[in-house]
Amino acid sequence: MKPFIPVFEIKVNVSERAKQYIKENGAVLTIEEAPQTGCCTNYVFVGGHLGKPGDEGFFRVLEQDGIKIYCDPFILKKDKTYEVDLEGIFNWKTIKVY
Repeated sequence: MKPFIPVFEIKVNVSERAKQYIKENGAVLTIEEAPQTGCCTNYVFVGGHLGKPGDEGFFRVLEQDGIKIYCDPFILKKDKTYEVDLEGIFNWKTIKVY
């Protein structure tokens, strides 16, 4: 049985430099939780990484500008637009989601 996945429009803006980097590395992006833990608090932020998620069954898939974007609808907010950008230099690049 397939899990219930919340249905709403997910808005993602990808910067030009992030688009180029993602396309050069397989044209697949996953936006999902990026837990941050510490000694006193635990936060769940939204993060992005290249490639498919471990369990695709829970993810919505968007096609945008030649990139396949897997989105975790359980952590994304309904009326928010997510901004995807690239940070870093040379081989130390990181995809950031705001």
